[in-house]
Amino acid sequence: MASSRSKRNIEIYYNENYSNIFRTGSVGGVWKIIHTQIEKPFRKANSSSILEIGAGAGEHIIFVKDNFSDYFQTDIDTANLPLLNNVRGEGRNVTTEKQDATKLTYFNNTFERSIVTCVLAHLFEPELAISELKRVTKNEGWVSIYVPCEPGILLRLAQQFITERKMKRLGINNPRLIHFTEHRGNFYSLDFFIRDIFAGSRVKRKFYPFRIPLMNLNLYAIYQINVLKS
Repeated sequence: MASSRSKRNIEIYYNENYSNIFRTGSVGGVWKIIHTQIEKPFRKANSSSILEIGAGAGEHIIFVKDNFSDYFQTDIDTANLPLLNNVRGEGRNVTTEKQDATKLTYFNNTFERSIVTCVLAHLFEPELAISELKRVTKNEGWVSIYVPCEPGILLRLAQQFITERKMKRLGINNPRLIHFTEHRGNFYSLDFFIRDIFAGSRVKRKFYPFRIPLMNLNLYAIYQINVLKS
């Protein structure tokens, strides 16, 4: 459990600093690329229904070109829900709900697509969330997952010389306390859980910025999973 000091630091971080760090400058530019890469295979799709877990303040939906019928933006943090209500998806049917990624309330085989950006690395039991994604996604549907290459060398250097310096300029004296409190998962465990839970499905994994399949030489990986259920 996080200490009261850590909880207070994290609360201030998300309420006062998060937007400035991850939505502006070079860090914000990288995140725009990530959102675009997640959606690239679905630019001409016509999904009946899409689920996004951990939608934050609605950062991802503005990059969705999929001509969906229904989009469910969900987050466990109720403070994000009013922000999500302001992002409506170009007049299409968008629903905003509180959901726990590890205990989704939807029926089996509800969604044609499911999306998760920077969520799994924050969870104590990410395998439960991955299992839930499989459960609620239809047979032959798609699951898109972003996974940071933690604790890879390239990502650690980027955090040290770019993200942490930016956080310090904003008055955050101990950025690593926040980072390691919030990011519990590592790439190897998340990769194992994804491949194990989606065994039998078609799992495509691409590393960025280099396509060499080594965690230490990349910043993140994106999984596009064509769900196949027996």
